[in-house]
Amino acid sequence: MLAAAFTLMLMCAPTYAATVLILGDSLSAGYGMPENQGWVQLLRDELPQHTIVNGSVSGETTAGGLRRLPNLLASSQPDLVVVELGGNDGLRGFPPNQLKSNLTKIITLAEDQGAKVLLTEIMVPPNYGPVIAKCSLRSIIN
Repeated sequence: MLAAAFTLMLMCAPTYAATVLILGDSLSAGYGMPENQGWVQLLRDELPQHTIVNGSVSGETTAGGLRRLPNLLASSQPDLVVVELGGNDGLRGFPPNQLKSNLTKIITLAEDQGAKVLLTEIMVPPNYGPVIAKCSLRSIIN
């Protein structure tokens, strides 16, 4: 289902993205499942005309993604960067301003290299309390 949503987004994107870099956490790395069943591989299967680079690491935070991004950009030279990070920051109780700062730097780095950025929203489970749960990505970015 997630792969279908990204397929639709890529097909409707205003620019052609020959190379797509996925910068994510366990949701994109496919933690605990065979690689061929993760959404990134399903996206590759749906869009064979695109090069889909999976730069995701299980347990990744926005700080970790930011540290790794320059090398990923240099090696893959993507047209589009899909950022699926923030969930682990929330689960670890990191301050929302830190998340916002890291995501802003990730977006700036990618755009400075000529890539478009697609930022996904990750919700923190409500059992972490109403204060943390209300700190969705949308409220942090705004």
